Amino acid sequence: PCEWDGIIFDLRSKKIDLIWNGLTITPQREQQIAFSTPYFDDDQIVIVRNPNIKSFEDLKEKNIGVQLGSASYFAFENSPLSKTTGKVNKYSTNVEALLDLEAGRTDAVVIDAVVGKYYVAKKDGFVVLNEILDKQQMGIGMRKQDLSLKNKIDETLANMKADGSFNKIYQKWFGNN
Repeated sequence: PCEWDGIIFDLRSKKIDLIWNGLTITPQREQQIAFSTPYFDDDQIVIVRNPNIKSFEDLKEKNIGVQLGSASYFAFENSPLSKTTGKVNKYSTNVEALLDLEAGRTDAVVIDAVVGKYYVAKKDGFVVLNEILDKQQMGIGMRKQDLSLKNKIDETLANMKADGSFNKIYQKWFGNN
């Protein structure tokens, strides 16, 4: 496990060899590291517990939780929503942010859909707002000099998509959508 706001440093300093945990491809990250071909599309969503919060409009002056250094954090910071909310609570992990939402210390959490919807399915009382903050693509992050590794990963992903094994894994964990 690594703290997300230092994950690229951990990769570049060779503490880890790959980032393969919901890493969103962004122009800023592409300047620092190499990415595999995108393997997953994901949304940035907002989770709430208060049934009176039904839209982004209802989040005015509310406290928002985000994981520091994550794609959710940057999607929030670059959105109009960041200009109208109250306090922004920054967390080292999504789990910390979601625990504070559960405890009522924040009103909403901005999070990757794949992580957020998994959490919502396991906990009663959490709701995903219908509005999407941002759409993004996920890729596997590696050092720029690791070109042979990148080529092998891209080839393997392409083969898995071609032979149907990628789709079987996707359906197992995320359904047919």
